[in-house]
Amino acid sequence: MGKTFDGRTPRRTPAFLISIVVATAIPVVVVAAGHFTDVPASNVHHDDIAWLAEAGVTVGCNPPANDRFCPEQPVLRQQMASFLRRLAENRVVHAATADRVSGQLLSLTTLNTDCPASSISADPTFRKILDVGTFETAADGSRVVATFDGRVFVGNFSSGTGAIFELRVDDRPPSTGRARISLRREEAGGPGVQGSMTGVFEGLGRGTHTVSIWVRTSQVGAATQVMVDPGCWGTDQVVVEEYAG
Repeated sequence: MGKTFDGRTPRRTPAFLISIVVATAIPVVVVAAGHFTDVPASNVHHDDIAWLAEAGVTVGCNPPANDRFCPEQPVLRQQMASFLRRLAENRVVHAATADRVSGQLLSLTTLNTDCPASSISADPTFRKILDVGTFETAADGSRVVATFDGRVFVGNFSSGTGAIFELRVDDRPPSTGRARISLRREEAGGPGVQGSMTGVFEGLGRGTHTVSIWVRTSQVGAATQVMVDPGCWGTDQVVVEEYAG
């Protein structure tokens, strides 16, 4: 060990102190909802929050740790500006915008969503509520964009935090995007939730295809009287657009 300029022997800094200083100097950025301490897997919005984190749209609400999402806090206008900028710059959302018009429109079908003959019960596994109807594709390898606009309903939750409704074609979820509507536990038994869900279904063969709506609860959840179009007003519909692949 050498001498300092004033002739004194320098003191050696313990390695563990160096490790502590380096560790505390590096900011921690959480990029998965599973790391948000306030978003448990039982949260009905867990998958959506995970998607936002993985896509870089949100990095948390308590910098520099960013280990919380603050799911119950309102979003400020300045925060929304950051969300939208990250969403655009990362080019995250393309299912219902650029991709849906990238090919020639081949066909357009509108299906009326009538309420099912009876409601169903739901658990954490997706179950079909009803087949909305069928449509015909004019070509092989088509890209289909299906959009549901209407109201979903749950009469009662005996457990869990809510339910997720999903739009499918031929009993399969979308190839791109998440065609889903969330209904929280506190929204059960009311007028239902008005919403829209859009999914892109790739590579469909020429012929007849079926649109359906499915539902599941959050983990360890259970619900009864689950249905679409509560009150049977017959105002809900699904619009199906077919584009050349």
